[in-house]
Amino acid sequence: MTKNNEVTLTRLEEEITQALNDENLEVDFLVMWVKGATPKPEIIINTRDNFENKLAYFKNAYTEDLKLKAKPDIHIEWFELMNRHTLSWGISTVGRNF
Repeated sequence: MTKNNEVTLTRLEEEITQALNDENLEVDFLVMWVKGATPKPEIIINTRDNFENKLAYFKNAYTEDLKLKAKPDIHIEWFELMNRHTLSWGISTVGRNF
């Protein structure tokens, strides 16, 4: 689903909204690479049934460039919406790139 490599709240909202509204898209997970919360980056995986709640949280807690408002050194470095088949590939790819 990724249109480009832009990592912004606007793009995240667009992609989640598209996934929820388009029945033809096979999207099961939101996968994020988060830096700054711990000494090493974290991979966070959210399931489709939680997309709406997570989007509301992101819109409240994060800036447009996906930095946590309460602690800006914590930020979402990368995200992708994935299906069950691409999840393991995506995680291994992210791990090599960061």
